[in-house]
Amino acid sequence: TPPKLNVLLACLLFFTTGNEATFAGWLTSYGRMGNRLPVETCLVGESIFWICMSTGRGLAIPVSLYWTNSKQLTMLVSGLFLTLLLCNVLSWLALYELVVYLGSGLLGLFASSVYPLTMSMPASLRLKATSRNTSIYAMGGCVGVALLPFVVGMVMERFGPNSLFVCMQAIAVGMVVLFICVQRTNKQITYKPPTIDALQ
Repeated sequence: TPPKLNVLLACLLFFTTGNEATFAGWLTSYGRMGNRLPVETCLVGESIFWICMSTGRGLAIPVSLYWTNSKQLTMLVSGLFLTLLLCNVLSWLALYELVVYLGSGLLGLFASSVYPLTMSMPASLRLKATSRNTSIYAMGGCVGVALLPFVVGMVMERFGPNSLFVCMQAIAVGMVVLFICVQRTNKQITYKPPTIDALQ
């Protein structure tokens, strides 16, 4: 796998997995800060998010029979970006309950398969997958999970709960830019099947 693609995929997982952990970790605080919503509503939203995450990963299996890895990721990354945009609009309109319910469902579905599809992208391009490369991707995701919720939590403490989705939207912009770079890099990679002489 080209080193450039390894770095891009690790950075993509940094943003996508970090955004996922940020939402799951701070959703209840978003609803409870200022007593906007009862704690029960926030907990239902958390449940919806994880249920949709599991459902989305299950649906990705039959979908992969008809859509390529790249097409699925394009749909999921686009869906994440647009869902966060919708959540920002609803949040500023003070439709907090709708944000918790609708946002949890849509974000769960669109975030569900980004991680496994990104991890398997080199294999889908018929590139050699190694434990070293896989470790690089996993490290990118782990750093995102550890760092981004921490940073967003400090921003929420300073600027209030509405800043949750502003921060997540900013992270999503980086995610989209990285995904475009990944797609361009993929187009530059051409697979050359081994010749008969090489197999002998």
